[in-house]
Amino acid sequence: MITLNGKTFAENPSEFGHDCAGYARANRLSITLQNRSKEKIGVINRHGCLCLASKLASGQWWYSYGDIKEIGEFSSYGKREEEIREAMKNMSR
Repeated sequence: MITLNGKTFAENPSEFGHDCAGYARANRLSITLQNRSKEKIGVINRHGCLCLASKLASGQWWYSYGDIKEIGEFSSYGKREEEIREAMKNMSR
């Protein structure tokens, strides 16, 4: 389980509780974030960048800087970077 800005994301259904904002899935070099309906909402890429994921009409994904609704705006850049590093470390185990 990872926590970003006070919101938790479960790695599997057994960890999922009523307080979870969604799911996190570890990939080889990144983490995919999904909402409660398991729709992709963001990605933490291999460079440690938290990206907003938007699906285009063509079916492709567009990744951009922006606040993910389910996570919200971080209080500081330092806190954001620290929590992303911690998430990457936890998911790579």
